[in-house]
Amino acid sequence: SRLTRAVFRLLPKALAPYAGEDMDQLLSDPANQGAGRAFAMNARLSELPISAIRTPHNTVLFFECEFGSPYAGTREHLPAAPRHRGGYIIGFADGRVDQVPPDELDDLIWDPRGR
Repeated sequence: SRLTRAVFRLLPKALAPYAGEDMDQLLSDPANQGAGRAFAMNARLSELPISAIRTPHNTVLFFECEFGSPYAGTREHLPAAPRHRGGYIIGFADGRVDQVPPDELDDLIWDPRGR
């Protein structure tokens, strides 16, 4: 898909200084080494201008996903239960990373377009 091509093109380039050749290692869970990619980018932000993100402090950019999920996905790619005590690891569009309890997931913005 066009989204997948864009993610594979842009995400590795942006993170290359940190990941080197191993993007999956960068996106892995340190507590579960060898389990595969554990974080994904919010696919709903694809091709969305930054000006469309009106509440970046509450808009999901990266999130904890099922092991081996695509590089970009949606809330449906969250694990059935958080892997870490205290909640899911979520990176927000304002640059903050936090643990979000399952009962607060509905308070987050996954699609700024409202779809």
